[in-house]
Amino acid sequence: MSDGLVKNSPFLDSLSNVEEEALMLSVISGLGRELGHRRMLFCLVWLFCGCEGVAEWAKRGAPSQPKAESSRFEEARSEPQAEDGGAPSPSQASEGERIFPPSWMKHPVPFYEKGRIQRYVEADQARQEGYLLIDLGESWTPYLFSERSTGDEKARPNAYRSIFLALAREEWPADHHGDRAREDKYLEPYGIMPTLSVLRERGRRLRSLDCVKTLDLKPLQNFQGSVAYEDKDGAKRFLQKLHSLEERMKEIMAAQGVESPESIVLEALEERDRKAVLEYGRLKSAHEAILATQRRLECEGHFEGKGSYLPGAMDWATHKALVEFERKHRIYGWGVIARETLEMLRKPPLEGEREALIRVLTERAMHAAQVIEDGSVQATYIDSSGVERPVPNLEAQLRAIVIDAFGLDTPEGAQAFLENLGELRPDEERLAAIRMPPLP
Repeated sequence: MSDGLVKNSPFLDSLSNVEEEALMLSVISGLGRELGHRRMLFCLVWLFCGCEGVAEWAKRGAPSQPKAESSRFEEARSEPQAEDGGAPSPSQASEGERIFPPSWMKHPVPFYEKGRIQRYVEADQARQEGYLLIDLGESWTPYLFSERSTGDEKARPNAYRSIFLALAREEWPADHHGDRAREDKYLEPYGIMPTLSVLRERGRRLRSLDCVKTLDLKPLQNFQGSVAYEDKDGAKRFLQKLHSLEERMKEIMAAQGVESPESIVLEALEERDRKAVLEYGRLKSAHEAILATQRRLECEGHFEGKGSYLPGAMDWATHKALVEFERKHRIYGWGVIARETLEMLRKPPLEGEREALIRVLTERAMHAAQVIEDGSVQATYIDSSGVERPVPNLEAQLRAIVIDAFGLDTPEGAQAFLENLGELRPDEERLAAIRMPPLP
């Protein structure tokens, strides 16, 4: 066993490197759906590091990633200075004007608020001054896959780190790791969040598609039921039944002298025909929701490699494409048009990309703040003064801070933030400061 992160774990001491890696992968994929990313990683830290390792993690916080050879903030120091020879102060900077770090700062980090850099803060003093430092860089990983605890500590190679980063960048390795990842395509449900450069390219691609601008989401917004895949003949049976009911609706409409099924007077019908009208309305609504879903899935490329589909019916190709859609948006579903999946389908595609960026940045902020309180547990605690207080939802608080800090209120603001990051080098740490919420 490597002496990197492993402490006091007798179980793992007996494993070979290959067995250790296999165990890590199986735990990630198995626990990701049930426990959620943060609790899953906490369990993995306990498993691989032992109790002392968890205590040490909580005490010293999430580690810094390896420093890049050069920093964009160091490059910024060579930019034009203010008239007095120093960097412009926040009061000197107007909206749209770039702010430069003061020359006296050893490790300047930009502080974001209201969608722009407001000033620079000293990295070493950030936490004491109420700031939270999060890494926007391409080399970010959860603590479990880090190689050092502080910037000046000697790196200890982590066997899975390079694999994790490759998967996060959607660079599928030419081995068993890449084979499964290439098939699944979107890995958020397994705890592997996409990098910011990946999210930026996704946003660019969607904006280049004409079909995104013409999607009709009203059938999905009006749909109140659920649609699931049944079996290989279920889609055909659905369409046959819908066609049969349509013919019956024509007969009823002719008899009543009305022009649409919605105008049929139910009270004037026998019980059998009343049930047929109601059943037709239910199937027709589902049919239109499936059509809208298929058009969206096809527009975004989710049918690629899945064969042809039967328009307006939940066949196997549509089910598989919907499962891929769910993975992209970190929805723990079963390829069913219902609940969280339906809620996401109702949103414009670019809004889905904004949500993905917020998820990724909030996840990184949670790791940086060393907290797991996400509102999933309704409980209380006793504070230092002896007062009983509810456990806060720190994830919701950090999410709100992230949105405000980076200007992510709209899809346009989210893409602008990503574009303004400029070049994102694979080995670069890119720190940014935001407000730190009060901790319990």
